[in-house]
Amino acid sequence: MKQREREGETEERREGERERRRGEKRNRERETTGATVGGGCGDGGASDGGCQSQIAARRPIASASASTSASASARWCVERALDWGPGGRPDLLVDDGGDLTLLIQERVRAEEEYEKTGKFPDIDCTSNAEFKILREIIKDGLKSDPKKYRKKVERIVGVSGETTTGAKRLYQMAAEGVLLFPAINVNDSVTKSKFDNIYGCRHSLPDGLVRATENMIAGKVVVVCGYGDVGKGCSAAVKRAGARVFMTEADPICALQAVMEGIPVLTLDDNIVSEADIFVTVAGNRNIITVNHMKKMQHWPIRQ
Repeated sequence: MKQREREGETEERREGERERRRGEKRNRERETTGATVGGGCGDGGASDGGCQSQIAARRPIASASASTSASASARWCVERALDWGPGGRPDLLVDDGGDLTLLIQERVRAEEEYEKTGKFPDIDCTSNAEFKILREIIKDGLKSDPKKYRKKVERIVGVSGETTTGAKRLYQMAAEGVLLFPAINVNDSVTKSKFDNIYGCRHSLPDGLVRATENMIAGKVVVVCGYGDVGKGCSAAVKRAGARVFMTEADPICALQAVMEGIPVLTLDDNIVSEADIFVTVAGNRNIITVNHMKKMQHWPIRQ
């Protein structure tokens, strides 16, 4: 028994040493490439910075409800991604969801208004909680440097929209004539929509659920709201993990596809809300799951 304990302790020390060496290797690689997170690089070439927002752009989050503090933290992270120190500015934007571009657009608009009138953004002019948070962040930034983002825009070459929601935002800004730099719709490329949306989500959804909740998916009742490319990948993932899957879908063709895959198609107004363990919304829109739906759910369901 003592011999096995000593062997276990030795293996733990070895694993700790291996992890330390891996960490040192990652640090050396970052120093070699010059890539930074929230830092700055010189003007001699394209600079690279990133931010894992919402909590991290693509990582699934399991939570009981969306909180104001989480939204504020996410918006703060997005703003920090553009804080590269004195004189530091990005060349290109890779925007997953349009939040980064929206921040820049609103900040530049606020800077121009502040220069003309000396007024800060009116936080109470909107009932949207997230937009209030965005305006608060912009207001705080104007106090320290009222020209900060206009300087950044001078160097930005363009932005790529990585998601359906983000691409729609970019098209809307372009139609209104307020888009400050060229944009590329990466989301509609075949290699993205037909591969990342399906196979990427098929991997990331169960991985995120297990990491965040440490719950087994097998045997759970899972409701996936939407059967587009992302919904197809998500439903396939949880189905293969042993879950009982139900689908909600407004589009009749997509709904028929789900039925042909053996997945029952219901509405959230059916009794399934009170029976499900996990809810996954993939539509990219708000009010898919409402407060009334939440009131009917079991205690502590998982919503992604």
